[in-house]
This record gives sequence, structure tokens and C-alpha cells, in this order.
Amino acid sequence: MNLFVSIMARLSEFEFFSSLRYFLPEEFKNGTLEYPFNGSPSVKDAIEALGAPHTEVAFIICNGRPVDFTFQLKGGENIAVYPYHHRRGKTEKPISPLMPPKRPSFIADVHLGRLARFMRVAGFDTLYEKEDPGDETIAAVASKESRIVLTRDVGLLKRSVVHYGYILRSSSSRLQFSEVVERYSLKPIFRPFGRCVHCNGLIGKIKKKEIESSLPEGIRRDFDKFFICSECSHVYWEGSHYKRISDMLKHV
Repeated sequence: MNLFVSIMARLSEFEFFSSLRYFLPEEFKNGTLEYPFNGSPSVKDAIEALGAPHTEVAFIICNGRPVDFTFQLKGGENIAVYPYHHRRGKTEKPISPLMPPKRPSFIADVHLGRLARFMRVAGFDTLYEKEDPGDETIAAVASKESRIVLTRDVGLLKRSVVHYGYILRSSSSRLQFSEVVERYSLKPIFRPFGRCVHCNGLIGKIKKKEIESSLPEGIRRDFDKFFICSECSHVYWEGSHYKRISDMLKHV
């Protein structure tokens, strides 16, 4: 990053800790850099101008005291910026919660189709469209429905209406799934095979006799336990794919 400082510009020093350094330019990976500005920008604007989206920031310490995103820079401040899961003491609360208070639901951008399938298999309400709805739509839906945005697009999480979100570091869908599970401590609340991988609808049991005529001969012969999506009516049974996914969920 090239920072051009005018003669009249003020300076504040920022230090980013642990996972937030991921968002900094290579030459500033040690976490410390200066921010030149004119006027009185908010510390949120400064943090995002330097690379980190507000959804990944949990604590901001200015000259030794905590401040929130609305704090306005005057020049000369030393700002320490911490991510979630960074130990700041048992009593100190983050600027905003990591996730909604209810069971978490998600919305994934157009590049995360396989991750969305894994999330649904684990039983999490996860919106995903094969055709890109656009950042504005994703942000609006996430805000309205209190969903956590999953993306690799930093710009999407810098939208002010987005309250919860995470940037996937890995390009592997399985590793992405592990990232999300770890970040939001999801393993204890898995509901395996609770959501349809095709449409996100809820899956429930159905009696074999109700669908028997539509089943392939081999499936009708070899299986007796079936499930169906309440939205798209896709039928599921516990075949070899079920075992592979079950093992993956156990060992994620």
C-alpha cells in the first residue's frame, strides 16, 4: 500500500493483532503502520481503509482505553485493533457480538456453493444462489434477517449494513467449512442432514410406502429409511454418500 501524506495531513499509528494482519499489505504484516488523514474520520473508516472489515474487529484500544467504531481521530493516537477470540480479559466485551443471539443462520456469496452445501448438511440455514445476486442484495438480506455473511470478498463485509461476517482464508471448501465451524463454535449444535443441500429446505422423515413407486429398483430393494425436503421434495436415503458425509462431520 502506498500512503501519500500531504503537508497538512495528520497521522495516527495503528497496530493490528493476530488474524487481522491477514488484511494488511505484505510490507505491513508485522501489524504496525501509520494512517495519514485530513479532517476527523471515524476509527472504523480508518481501519477499513487500512484493509480490515469491521465484522472482524472485536476491540479497539486508543491510547490505552477502549473506544467504539464512532470514535473520531484527531491525530497522534496510538490505536490497537484486536480480532475476536483474542484474549482481552474476562470482563471486556467486544464492540459488537460475533454472531446473532439465536441459532446462527448464514448467507454465502456466489463463489461458495460447496461450502453452502456443507453448511446445510450440518443443519444450518444457509442461503446461496448460483446466479450472483450482487453484494448489495446479499448485504441487505443479511441485515434484514440477521445472517452471517460468508465470503472471500472483503469489500462485501465493509458495507455498513452488514453486522456479522467472516472472510474465508482458504480456497478449499472443506477447509472453509472447518474455519466456519471453529470460528463460531458450531460443532455442538450440528443437526446432521437437517437441511436440503439443493434448496435449504428442512428435511424430515417420510414413510417408504408414500414414495415407493418413484424410487429406482435398487434403492427400493436395499433401503427402508427415507427422508424428504419440505420445500423441493427431494428424497434422501442413507447410502454411501451419507456415510462419507457423516464421517466428515465427525472429524471436522
